[in-house]
Amino acid sequence: MNKKMLFGILAIALVGAAAAASVASDTWLDRFLTITMKTGSLQSMEIFDDCAATTVVTGHDFGMVTQGNSYEWTVYVLNCGSEQMYITYDKTWYEQDAGQSKFYVNVTVIEYGVPCQMSGSIPSPVKLPVYLQEKNTANATQGFCLPPTKMIKLDITLRVDRVVVGHTYSIQFEIAGVSGLVSDNIFVGLGV
Repeated sequence: MNKKMLFGILAIALVGAAAAASVASDTWLDRFLTITMKTGSLQSMEIFDDCAATTVVTGHDFGMVTQGNSYEWTVYVLNCGSEQMYITYDKTWYEQDAGQSKFYVNVTVIEYGVPCQMSGSIPSPVKLPVYLQEKNTANATQGFCLPPTKMIKLDITLRVDRVVVGHTYSIQFEIAGVSGLVSDNIFVGLGV
């Protein structure tokens, strides 16, 4: 075999090997995620008893209560809609039995985040825990601002001030959310 021909075959083989190595190092492996969305506005929230948002809550039975004591219950509020919402509650006190029985309710935001990735802190300037504002229909942006897909953990405290022994009580307690004016400051409802 001729040296020139052998040299030519070797040169072609060398160029081919270099090209193959170059192609192998620049091969892109792609995986695509589909993002689907609809236009429009949806105001929606749900209340759950777990951070995974699996069990919807409609009430709670404290069982036996006694005068002068406080009882706590924890729930998770998830903004399922496409609008930021201001979360409040109503009412803070209840009287029954012609004023013989009296109960107080306080609600505190103790964690914030996405489901099962909650934190005891939120971006500055607000520090948790923070008391939830009582519902004020004249001011829609008063309350805790909850952006879409975010969740807050609420600590609901029932203080039993006075009761009539042997009675069973049932009170209607409301956690409310309203889509207010959009603001750059998501803490506007907290007086910040």
